[in-house]
Amino acid sequence: MTRGRLLLVFLTLFLLGATPEPNRVVIHLTTAQGLPRPDAIVRLVLYDVNTWPVVEAWHGSCVTDQQGMCVIEVPAEAPRDPSGFLRGRIEVEGLRGARSVLWPGGILEINLWTLPEKDVLDLPGHPPFDNETPAAPPETAQSTHQRMGPLFFLLALVPLGLVAYIAWRKQK
Repeated sequence: MTRGRLLLVFLTLFLLGATPEPNRVVIHLTTAQGLPRPDAIVRLVLYDVNTWPVVEAWHGSCVTDQQGMCVIEVPAEAPRDPSGFLRGRIEVEGLRGARSVLWPGGILEINLWTLPEKDVLDLPGHPPFDNETPAAPPETAQSTHQRMGPLFFLLALVPLGLVAYIAWRKQK
């Protein structure tokens, strides 16, 4: 091969390797028992957080196949937040709840599942619904005085006692 052809092949391979990975969301939707949910309509909503108020700037959707999977292609010009991330939510038609998403672009795989006998997406950290047992409340923050305990005594009362002792000695 001539130098020109080698250069052309090298540039072609370089440009093919330099093309960015497409933005896409791969969704796996199952029941709580792990069974796929076919024929569900899944929507991706992206926000434009660079405006006030924040607006829903892009929508995409797909239908799950027999394995409960579908793919939503996101255009390269989709709105990004100031840090360059894509920000939005995933909804499933007919189900309550939505899953927030935040990713730098490229391929994002999301596993979603539904609660047993309910039309609700099971989301980490969601509030309890109907007959669910609520999670234990978080520990309450302690005041500085409660955390410091004996250290508070040493740092506050001992110097005060020393000042009082010195003042008493000077009066004698």
